[in-house]
Amino acid sequence: MTHEDAFEFEKAVRLSTPRDNALQVMRVLHREAWLVESRREFTDLVCALIRNILSLSADLDFLSPERGVELKSVLDKCEDYVRLQERMRIRLRPTLQRVEAFVLSRSEVSPDWLFVKDLDDQGFSFISTITLEANFAPLMSITLLPNGGSSRVIATVEADFDSVLPSYVSQHLSSETIASTLREFIEDGTLDWYASECWWNSLAPDERKRIESSL
Repeated sequence: MTHEDAFEFEKAVRLSTPRDNALQVMRVLHREAWLVESRREFTDLVCALIRNILSLSADLDFLSPERGVELKSVLDKCEDYVRLQERMRIRLRPTLQRVEAFVLSRSEVSPDWLFVKDLDDQGFSFISTITLEANFAPLMSITLLPNGGSSRVIATVEADFDSVLPSYVSQHLSSETIASTLREFIEDGTLDWYASECWWNSLAPDERKRIESSL
């Protein structure tokens, strides 16, 4: 099967089947997995280069003590970044494997963990993909496909979706937007989470601090 055959649904106005939705989730998650691995490999090379420089300097003494301390600080940050990318890769793997298994099965019957909701809210326009482990479910992946003020939300969860998100929405929706409700759900119910770097970087510093302090 070619790429054009698999993604033929793109010619239609809407995603019409559970498999269409799963293919779209799979594509988004594969891109995120590729970015994570690329960042990890590149930073690994930078770490190796810095280690070689420090090792050579120990023999040839061409770095001042101050420069050596600065370079060691850069190495520490790079190694932290490698570990971060590895944690992201681990978070992505199980959801991607489940979505791939469903796509390969060619089933058109939605499994318990794949549900699709259309939400009309401009607040979703900047979000790409969030994969999280929540108190409400073993693992949930939420993929938001921006489309102006009518974005599509694809959630994969190993639980009855109707008993998870809608019940939470009903507690908050009277006074808040759908976007802020979903954001609260993610923050309140999260044990561990993965967010694409492009989404995280799009947030204002105050918003990042608010999310970090809530987790």
